Amino acid sequence: MIKKSTSNLDLFIVPTSMTPSPWAPRPPDRPNDELPSIAVIGGTGRMGVHLCAAWAQGGYDVTMCSRSAEKAQEIVDSLLSGNGYRKKVEGKNAGQGDYCVPPCDAKDWRLKAGDNKAASGADVIVLGTMYEQAWPILETIVPEIRGKSKIILDMTNP
Repeated sequence: MIKKSTSNLDLFIVPTSMTPSPWAPRPPDRPNDELPSIAVIGGTGRMGVHLCAAWAQGGYDVTMCSRSAEKAQEIVDSLLSGNGYRKKVEGKNAGQGDYCVPPCDAKDWRLKAGDNKAASGADVIVLGTMYEQAWPILETIVPEIRGKSKIILDMTNP
């Protein structure tokens, strides 16, 4: 790595030979009971698909949640087959980035599909929906998660 400094800014240049692959190396195996389970509500969206794949690659037990478990299952099947997942975004969201999870060996992934209610079984619940959809979805699982020390990661967006 090469460091170049200007008066107010430090720049770090990483030579191509040091550029990491799309996936970080998998950490050493840890017992499954030491890792929290993760559910991503909005898991079939652009952010959700990529995070589900990254966490599954890291050894976590991940549930990709969607309004439609079937939609999530199609994506999970593609990822678990080792083909990755690609989808061109069209319409009003075109230009904001496509789905592009690279092909990789996913044989050890613990990734499954579920509807939004399936998120209640996870230790960590990630909200990856549009902002206005988050509260109505959470209200449907409140009875299952109240008082159970769940961690909720809010990455909702407008």
